[in-house]
Amino acid sequence: MLPVMSESFKSLFDRAGYVVARGLFGTAEVDRLRDHYMTVRERGSYEHDLVGVRPRARDPLRRYPRMAQMHRWDDASLRWLLDARLRDALVTLAGADPYAVQSMLYFKPPGSRGQALHQDNFYLRAAPGTCIAAWMALDRCDEANGCLLVVPGSHRWPLLCTERADTKLSFTDVTAGLVNQVAWNLIDSVDLIVQNVLATGTQTIRNDPATGNPSYGFGSNPTQAIALTAIDQTANSRYDTADVRLATTKLRSNKVHPTMNAYYTTYIHPDVSHDLRGETGAGSWRQPHEYSAAGNIWAGNIGEYEGQVFLENPRCQNVQAGSGAGASQTRVYNTYTVGQQALAEAVAEEFHTVRGPVVDKLTRFQPFGWYGVAGWSLYRPEALIVTQTSSSVRPTV
Repeated sequence: MLPVMSESFKSLFDRAGYVVARGLFGTAEVDRLRDHYMTVRERGSYEHDLVGVRPRARDPLRRYPRMAQMHRWDDASLRWLLDARLRDALVTLAGADPYAVQSMLYFKPPGSRGQALHQDNFYLRAAPGTCIAAWMALDRCDEANGCLLVVPGSHRWPLLCTERADTKLSFTDVTAGLVNQVAWNLIDSVDLIVQNVLATGTQTIRNDPATGNPSYGFGSNPTQAIALTAIDQTANSRYDTADVRLATTKLRSNKVHPTMNAYYTTYIHPDVSHDLRGETGAGSWRQPHEYSAAGNIWAGNIGEYEGQVFLENPRCQNVQAGSGAGASQTRVYNTYTVGQQALAEAVAEEFHTVRGPVVDKLTRFQPFGWYGVAGWSLYRPEALIVTQTSSSVRPTV
């Protein structure tokens, strides 16, 4: 339990605009709430419900739509909204007694859309002052199944102009354009630094162009039988299930602890996952997903497979380093499979957004950016495997 939030939590909230209060509610309480809302949703619609339920709709969010203002008609929701633990935490963070004005609940059925980056006060227009949201996960959430994203420091921003969001990915049609620009620039920059560290991994897997069989190399001078320049544009050099199995096997043999329950985490380029998801036949990626979770195929979600959780990342390192020369040289993609202790991280100052000085005489422009002080290093080489393959999507330049 965390009955009282410490001053360090208050400092983090003031600086970053968010804080994670672990253990504020017990596991049993969370489980009861999750089961309660599943029952409530399955019963249908309510007088003050946000939208109705369409159980036969193709859109998962029509079958399990979000609920709003449940405290007006559901006693369990009202008790949670007014819980003293929430009130005490918010008083510590905001320095004043909060007004409880809204309750919402989101279901996350497989294949459903999320919500684009936005500012809550764009909708609520709380004034004077502002609004603070207290979100609690009712089941495990992470980047793979959809988690809450916050741009550090954005609580100090004014309301931003919006732009149209991609409704194929978001169930709302507006997003804060500047938020996306700053957030993606931060992600790109940090990913580049981390990628340079991951690329120094001393355990590699490459496929024999002649047979397609995976080859494993290790050590500061890797004992890799397949040269990097031997990777070609044939199907034998592409990423497949055998590579996935070998990476899991080697990590388990090295007694590397998984990152997510029993799973290791794999960061894979979309071009490479295209080839993996295109596998057919016995022992391929597609077969178990067709029979156990066909919805993942329609959503293009890789999910879990062969002891790994897959996260697509377009920033996975890829360069022309394989067979051939010039414009026809084969592009080689790095796929990273990691366990605990793969990387060491040192953070002197958390990444956060900053507002620059207004130098425009007409005060028309407000500079925005981000700042942080951190570093990464390969900590336990045995906990990282770099699989190097080509892709049918972008074989060369």
